[in-house]
Amino acid sequence: MPLALRLIQGLIFALPWVALPGRVDPFFGPKEALLTTGVVAIVLTTWLGGAAMLGPWRNRAMGWLALWVLGLGAWRFWWPFLNQWREAQVTIYNIHIWLPSLCTVVGLLLIHALATVWLPRASLAARVTVWCCWSGALVAVYAIGQWLGFEQWYLAKLGHTQRPWFGGFGNVGVMASFLAPLLPLYLVFRERRHLVYGLLCVAAIALSDARYAWLAAGVSMGVYLLARWWPRLPRLGRLVFIVIALGGAGALGTRMLPLLRADERWPIWQKTLTIWRSPD
Repeated sequence: MPLALRLIQGLIFALPWVALPGRVDPFFGPKEALLTTGVVAIVLTTWLGGAAMLGPWRNRAMGWLALWVLGLGAWRFWWPFLNQWREAQVTIYNIHIWLPSLCTVVGLLLIHALATVWLPRASLAARVTVWCCWSGALVAVYAIGQWLGFEQWYLAKLGHTQRPWFGGFGNVGVMASFLAPLLPLYLVFRERRHLVYGLLCVAAIALSDARYAWLAAGVSMGVYLLARWWPRLPRLGRLVFIVIALGGAGALGTRMLPLLRADERWPIWQKTLTIWRSPD
C-alpha cells in the first residue's frame, strides 16, 4: 500500500480517538494537530512523488474556489497593514483570518491529490469509503455504550461532563457532527451490514440532542438523494424542486431564528462575529 494511503487510513481510524489526558484541551487540540500534520504530509508526499499535482484540476470550479479563498484571506490579512498610519500604536496581525484560509486551501489541494493521484480508480475510492464507514460505526458503538453506562474510560481520564457519551470527541455535538456527513456513505454499498452501521450512526446522532447535528444529517441525506434523483428529473421537475427547496429553507430559517436567539450561546456567537470582523 502506498505511503499516502497508509496516512489516509491512519487518519480515518486514529483521529476520533486521539486525546491527551491532563491537558487544558485534551480533545480538540491533539485532533487538530494530527489532522493538520497528516493532511500536509499527504500533500507533500504527492508533490515530492511526481508532477501530477501540477496537472489540471478535474473540477475547475474547485480551483477557482481555492483562489477565491486565498485571495479573500490575503485581503483580510493585508488590508489592515496597507491602511495603517505610521503613528499607529497597535500592531495589526490578523492571523485568525489568514490561518483558516491556508487550511482551506490545503484541504482543497488534498482533495485534488486524492482525486488525481491516490484514488483514480473506483476500487480505491471504495476502499477508503469502507474505512470511513467502519470508523464511523466504531465511534457510534462506543458512544451508544457510553450512553448505556458501559466503558467510561474517556470520562474517567479526561474529566466530567453533563452528557458522557461523546465517542472520544469530548463533546457530544462534535461527535454527532462527525457522524452526520458519513450517513450517505452507508447507502452506497449493497451489503446489509453497512445499513446496520448507518442505523447505529443515526442512533448516536439522535441520542446527541444536538439540533445542528440533526440538521447536518438531514442536509447530507438531502444532498445524497438529490445526487441520485437530479439526473433523472426533467427540466420542469428540477425547477419545481428548486422552488420547493428555497421555500422550505426560508420557512425553516424563519422558524429556527427565534430558537437560535433563545439559545444561551447566541451572545457568544455575536461576540465572535464582531471579533472576526475586527481588524485588531
